Amino acid sequence: MIKRMARHEQELNKAEAFLTNEAKVVASIDFFTVPTATFRALYVFVVLIHERRRDVHFNVTENPSETWTTQQTIEAFPWDTAPKYLVRDNDRIESMGWE
Repeated sequence: MIKRMARHEQELNKAEAFLTNEAKVVASIDFFTVPTATFRALYVFVVLIHERRRDVHFNVTENPSETWTTQQTIEAFPWDTAPKYLVRDNDRIESMGWE
């Protein structure tokens, strides 16, 4: 049990060191839903930069698609500003066409 805890702590330290060292080149994307007054669901797409913990792009749609999601990601990082690492979960809408 103690060995397992020590190993887990070492893994956490490695992850923390990675995030500290690479925060300048890490961004994350995610969707969340917002219910409207008329009980419709709106999907909010958010892009965050980890270096300053700030949002760089967001947009709202009723029907997210692969094309729309890809376009939003392109718009979030114009020209040569794309991050080295892009963190995302395995939602179906974020994963389409990116594997």
